[in-house]
Amino acid sequence: MADPVEAFIDRVRSVEPLPRGSNRRLAIRQKIAESENALRMDRDAALALPAFRQRARDRAFKEISRHTRNKGPTRTAEFFKEVFEELSVLALLTIKAQEDDDTYRVEVETGGADASRPHVAKSGFYSLEAARQWIDSDQGNTLLKAIIEKYAK
Repeated sequence: MADPVEAFIDRVRSVEPLPRGSNRRLAIRQKIAESENALRMDRDAALALPAFRQRARDRAFKEISRHTRNKGPTRTAEFFKEVFEELSVLALLTIKAQEDDDTYRVEVETGGADASRPHVAKSGFYSLEAARQWIDSDQGNTLLKAIIEKYAK
């Protein structure tokens, strides 16, 4: 089996030609979701996803460095900066099942003053896929970034 991070990098490169903006960010988030879904089918996702996200962030950072010329980022470096930022947001998120009503909630681990408890960004999703779609939506992603900005160290 190919390295999942290298497969992700190959997969995400397909959206690089898109113009900057929310459509490209959404396409990046979708490529991340495709890679994570492939991992869920192959391995224990609880262990594989955090490691995958960290390795993918490290790999995106290498691409940023590799494509920076004379202390100025190229378009490819700027693209991988967007990939890095999207992976950084996802690294702080967890989708958890709620025991009382068979729904899911999206939690944000900010590491701020209230670090003992993650912030619940939204709950009441009837499936893991519905929670993931909300995370990938512009509305969900905007709210998640606001929570991170407000509560992060």
